Amino acid sequence: MSWTCAEQVVFFRPSGKDPTVVPIGGRGRFYFWEGGTIICKLLSDQDMQENTTNLYEQERRQKVQKLRELGIDPYGQRTEGIQSLAAIRAQHKADFGQEGGPVVKAAGRVMFCKRFGKLSFMTLRDETGDLQVALDKKRLGERDWGVQEQIDLGDQIVVTGPLGATKTGEVTVWAKEEVALTKSASAS
Repeated sequence: MSWTCAEQVVFFRPSGKDPTVVPIGGRGRFYFWEGGTIICKLLSDQDMQENTTNLYEQERRQKVQKLRELGIDPYGQRTEGIQSLAAIRAQHKADFGQEGGPVVKAAGRVMFCKRFGKLSFMTLRDETGDLQVALDKKRLGERDWGVQEQIDLGDQIVVTGPLGATKTGEVTVWAKEEVALTKSASAS
């Protein structure tokens, strides 16, 4: 159990020991775990929301500016020849190997991103499902690699490249070209 007030925080350990009183100044946010761990943030709700939002929005706006410097319109353009992610996934055959399949053009919202230095994996999502894309510095041009570094979760991108699979068997588009279709400037 826990109680919070402007002067102190009281919490009981599950072991039944005496309660611990933690004095604080001002207003805070408190999170208790049943094991007795307390995490305390000494900011008001409004301060926390404003600071976090401003930080994320500033970072995303800086990335928008960097995209413009690379010659990319961060708020989209019309792109022809895009297939749904489900249709692309349906084209995959096990005998394609790593990148032996047809060249496809995929678009979707970035739902997951993992960067490993010169290799990045992103999961794109559209109304038909998810598909992994791999962005490798040796396959992409310098400009496209610069675009890759500016992509955040929530952005919409278009990638073109051969269909294949990773070593673990995940169906993947190995991007040879990347375009930031729409940059998400909001952190929400």
